[in-house]
Amino acid sequence: MPKLVLLWLSMSFIAGIATAGAVPFHTPWFFIPLLVSTFLAFILYLTKTKRRNLLFISLLLTSFLFGLSRYAYRAHQDMHLVENIPFTGSSVTIRARVVEPSRDAIEHAETTIQIIEFLDEDNEWQPFQSRAQMRLPTSFSFAYDTILTLKGNLIPVLESNQKPHTAWLVRNRIAFRMYYPQVLQTTQPQGNSLMGLLHGLKSRAHQVLQNIIPFPECELLAGILLGIEDRIPDYLAEAYRITGTAHIIAISGFNMSLLANIVSRSFNRIFPYRVGAVASILVIALYTLFIGPQPAVLRAALMAIITIPAYLIGRSMIGMHTLGVTAALMMLFNPYLLWDVSFQLSFGATFGLMAYTTYFSTLAEKFILRWKLPSPQMLLSFISDFFLTTLSAQIATFPVLLHHFAEFSILSPLVNLIILPLQPAIMILGGLAMLTGLVSLPLGRVLGLMAWLVAAFNDQIILLFALIPQTLSINSEIMVFASILLNLLILLAAMRSQKKRSSQYALF
Repeated sequence: MPKLVLLWLSMSFIAGIATAGAVPFHTPWFFIPLLVSTFLAFILYLTKTKRRNLLFISLLLTSFLFGLSRYAYRAHQDMHLVENIPFTGSSVTIRARVVEPSRDAIEHAETTIQIIEFLDEDNEWQPFQSRAQMRLPTSFSFAYDTILTLKGNLIPVLESNQKPHTAWLVRNRIAFRMYYPQVLQTTQPQGNSLMGLLHGLKSRAHQVLQNIIPFPECELLAGILLGIEDRIPDYLAEAYRITGTAHIIAISGFNMSLLANIVSRSFNRIFPYRVGAVASILVIALYTLFIGPQPAVLRAALMAIITIPAYLIGRSMIGMHTLGVTAALMMLFNPYLLWDVSFQLSFGATFGLMAYTTYFSTLAEKFILRWKLPSPQMLLSFISDFFLTTLSAQIATFPVLLHHFAEFSILSPLVNLIILPLQPAIMILGGLAMLTGLVSLPLGRVLGLMAWLVAAFNDQIILLFALIPQTLSINSEIMVFASILLNLLILLAAMRSQKKRSSQYALF
């Protein structure tokens, strides 16, 4: 039986989910082959001839079929909910609880609600459990745990012939939309819950950023630090999209992985690696609680946290194993994650930091020592912390970015190389300014000025490059294939370099 069995089984499970999402299957088909495969595994376990290899193959098949079953079961639940809606008519009265406070955009406010019950034709309340995204004018704002009585149209997100994983709202367990309903009654939350306090703290932090940093950089930092990107001006968001740098203006796996890397490197210089690892994980966990544990943030934080022990002990293989197993466990709870852009960026950035950073640092060290530059170790540390880590994450996430955009900016690699070293400074200075501003606005404004200078410089670079015609319509499949091939070549080179270093250490 080969090494890293759990990693292989995890990859087989993920492959089963991917297959079920691409091919129309039905749930009952899976249980028979799953039972047969399990029985086969038991028989092979009792067989003495080539028992381990045959058992491993049987386990791979079982894991693959389990992935098929997991996707099919979740898809069956979602489609059953849409096809068997218990209420009829163009309008329905519901009672719901606010599970995500209102997010104010420029033109409207959106609120996520958990439907509790609906009013039937006999004017009796009937239980109904589902989530909906509600849109109202910006004058409406509801806190977490508020109970609402609403009347309006509940529009299913899914259509009858649509794959569930293709709908972003369904991936986040939201089955309905509700546009501008009539608010019949509002009951404010009683007492203070932990989630309510966290959402309130996030709202206050956003207000602090708006008070200590000028517009539009305050909204840029709100996107990077708090995941609130609804108020970023359209012209600025479009400039980031055109230049292929839109992935940095919202909390994603890319930014979380960079934050985890910065924190772990900093603590590693101060504490022993075990203490540094625990401290780094606590910082990421507290930050996640601070900004609010939405599903996308939780996924990004979890993927970022697993890089910390692997980096601090210098064992990338352990990190890769943990990365694969963690991804499979997350998909066990939500099989649609495989198609979630945030998850893909999280996985890609984490993979890049684990696989490429050491290799690029080795190349940079050889170059710096060859040219006999002054203070080589200090220069190498600076380049590694503020350039090579971001470059590693960028290369690994390149296939994801190409896949989700039909256009490609020919200057995107250059723009990313220019602005990515600025991102750690923006995150650190902006975060310190925000935390200080929560305690003292005058001190927060002092740090906010420094954060604004870096963020404004970053924006001006983006706006400058956005003026240059640079967008090409591409064959996304060819470019995705080319970017994956590039990653494979770099990965092979990194593995060869690691193997060479290991053999050299063995000689001593």
